[in-house]
Amino acid sequence: MFFLVALALRIDQCEGPAKTPAPVPNGRLLFAEVIFRHGARTPGANFTNVEETGEWYCDDPRAISPRYWAHPILHPRNYHEKFDPKVMPYPPSCRQQDLILQGMQQHYDLGQMYRKYFIESRDSFLSSNYSPYEIFARSTNVDRAIRSLISFIQGLYPPASPNEIVQLMTDSDSAELLDASDGFCSELKNEKKDFEESEIFKTFFAEFSKKYQEKYGSYVDNWTGSKVKKFASYVLMVKCTNHTLPSTFTQDFIDDCAKYMAFYHYNLHNNDKYRGVGSAPIYREIIRMADDFISQKSSRKLVLIGSHDTELAAMLVTLGYINLDAPPQLRSHFLFELWEVGRNIYARICFNGEEVPISFLNNLTLYPYSQFKSQLYRTGMLSH
Repeated sequence: MFFLVALALRIDQCEGPAKTPAPVPNGRLLFAEVIFRHGARTPGANFTNVEETGEWYCDDPRAISPRYWAHPILHPRNYHEKFDPKVMPYPPSCRQQDLILQGMQQHYDLGQMYRKYFIESRDSFLSSNYSPYEIFARSTNVDRAIRSLISFIQGLYPPASPNEIVQLMTDSDSAELLDASDGFCSELKNEKKDFEESEIFKTFFAEFSKKYQEKYGSYVDNWTGSKVKKFASYVLMVKCTNHTLPSTFTQDFIDDCAKYMAFYHYNLHNNDKYRGVGSAPIYREIIRMADDFISQKSSRKLVLIGSHDTELAAMLVTLGYINLDAPPQLRSHFLFELWEVGRNIYARICFNGEEVPISFLNNLTLYPYSQFKSQLYRTGMLSH
């Protein structure tokens, strides 16, 4: 049985805090993986008049991860991928779900924060200059996640040479390892269907509809659970990017849209039948890379992974964490670490800078790495 920790404290609905945990007393950091949600983006679909929301900037001379493609070795030249502003759904320079300048800055700042944590305040953990032998970077095959990863690396390691090449691995369109969406997995499709047909969701949706369908139903062409989730996501994203919503959108409604997203994301995975379905692939990858480092098959001691709120929610629920005030915010960051304490290796997981107690390890926040692995295997969390 898994017991979730429901957090009652009010948190920022929009942006994950730029915060790192305190070091483990008498410990030496050996290995770390940072999995983060992308930064601020454009919405996926318009539910209000886009001309009234304000301008959206994704490509600009100020961009931290601009749409330039460099060919520095054989044919020194930069190519600028520029979209026609007349056909942009979010003018002047953004497509749907594109990372905006604000999102780039969020991850640049996050990278700078982790530079202080991993490099400036930790003797000998990472080199002061970027080394491909120490760092592995990966992202979902989604533009906003890739550009968030680039922005993070720019903050973590300011460019030292115009000829530097940083390799980024991505998933493919035919299969995703890092995103708990339902596009590639029958278990995830069944999980979503069963959740939306469950009594807990029907009750929640009925209460939300009773409060808001009459006032806001005209904005949604089909008032169903999935459609309203997209509407709630739109409302939250416009608000969190400092764009303009209609004056009839009250703060209480915006708050409840954040709670709708949190309820959906976390409770989707919060049942014993499907627990671990959304997170098993990425936890297997985390363990594989940690084991490779421990066994000296790999020298890479820092792994960076650009992902999404769906994946972070699945990972957190597996550990026994849930927050019903807000979904994993923009630039939320999940930190997995291995520490050497004495002659033993301990693991620790932090979310947005706070240690996460692990429900299947008696709510410990620091625990033998071998126990963490064995419990994940024993409980079937890695078998999906």
